[in-house]
Amino acid sequence: MNNKIGLITVWMLLISLSFTVVSGDKGMVPFNPLIQIEENAQNAIIAWNGTEEVLILSTDVTSSESTLVLELLPLPSNPLEVKEGSFEFFTKLQEIANEKLKDYYWKGRGFSLSKAVANAAEDRVEITFQSKIGAHNITIVKVNNLTYFVEWANNFAKQNGFESINFSTDFQSCVEDYLNRDIKFFVFDVIEVNKTKQSVNPIIYRFNTTYLYYPINITAFSNVGEASTTSEIHLLLLTEGVMKEDVIFKFFPYLSSRDAKINLKKEDLKEISSDVYNLFKEDVILTEIKYIGFLSDLKTDLTASQENFIYPNLEINLEKEILIERGKSKAVNITVKNTGNVNLSYIRLSIEGGIQGLQHDWFSIKPDSYYWDLLQGNETTFEVLFTIPMNVAPGRYTLSYIASSYGYKLQKEENATLVVYDVYGASSELPEEINRLRSEIGSLIVIFGIMLVIAMLIVIAIMSIIFVKIKK
Repeated sequence: MNNKIGLITVWMLLISLSFTVVSGDKGMVPFNPLIQIEENAQNAIIAWNGTEEVLILSTDVTSSESTLVLELLPLPSNPLEVKEGSFEFFTKLQEIANEKLKDYYWKGRGFSLSKAVANAAEDRVEITFQSKIGAHNITIVKVNNLTYFVEWANNFAKQNGFESINFSTDFQSCVEDYLNRDIKFFVFDVIEVNKTKQSVNPIIYRFNTTYLYYPINITAFSNVGEASTTSEIHLLLLTEGVMKEDVIFKFFPYLSSRDAKINLKKEDLKEISSDVYNLFKEDVILTEIKYIGFLSDLKTDLTASQENFIYPNLEINLEKEILIERGKSKAVNITVKNTGNVNLSYIRLSIEGGIQGLQHDWFSIKPDSYYWDLLQGNETTFEVLFTIPMNVAPGRYTLSYIASSYGYKLQKEENATLVVYDVYGASSELPEEINRLRSEIGSLIVIFGIMLVIAMLIVIAIMSIIFVKIKK
């Protein structure tokens, strides 16, 4: 086996994720062919909902000399939006993932965009977007022919005062392969690099695609791929389903650990990025793929269509409000159903929140074992017995039922309200329902009293009439 193959690992966000915020996978070409570029690592958030993708890419690169570098990124469709992102996207996602997992484990030189326009002929290379975004000078073109692509790219460099771009034969073959696969949109991103490793803010690309897409092939055949140092790739996938293991092995065949998965609520995404949040309607699965090795060893883009995913899901059916008198016990049934398209294992139900963290001796769950398998479409019922001590103050307490499947790190959470009341307590301490019942009972008592008085008056009147008649 080729001894250049580096360590590849697929992790699912173990308890302490450490991100090296680096480049999304783009081919890099220096304007000066004598300069050596090293891409030390790569980082990307890839969010795909089945029809649209949000790709957030970040860059850490070094160069043997200060130079402008052209990054090339092939895309399957013309981006709907291109804008600057933030490193906080990555760190916030890390924080959320680690919190979810704790229950299971352990500036640049001038660049003229306008000159690029004159190089394009509509039937050869069509410019669809151009803008300076932060440290990035971005031009997006639609390419129909390899010869025109190379010609346009070289003119692009010359008109900006640089030598011709050094496209190797392998790199040109790689571009032609993209064109043959109907991937015709290329992002030209010009940044300045030097001897000091530097990061530039990530760029967000939003585009239509019927398959999850991340370009790897172009890096392997670029000048960066020819570097003799190892690189790291961190891919953070946010999808509605879980990518099948055989699909991951297809692109990253040398694994040193099994992959795992974690479920994120849609509300969690709001803290990461509004673009990612708006992409999904429901909760998502977060998967991390980590590769350490030579970029030249990666020859295939990461792609996955709907049939390459499985969709585990749990549904919790419960009473949203539980009324319990202080000092008494009450049992409630919680039903957990497998609504996904895959069998689930190690099902458990847990409770969080409530009264002082809801002490364990105040409730019990049966069955208490979580080594339960749940087939597709099947459901299981848990009995939760609450026993509330007399020293608990009356009031409303929010608690969370959490159904989980250990096999997929899948979690579904539903909130309920625990209403603790005291029949003899002040009405201000009682829940609205109890106060309403008291009010209704009070009204009934008043009505009953009035009716009783009326009845007594009627009886007295009748008795008086009878007495008068008898006397006569």
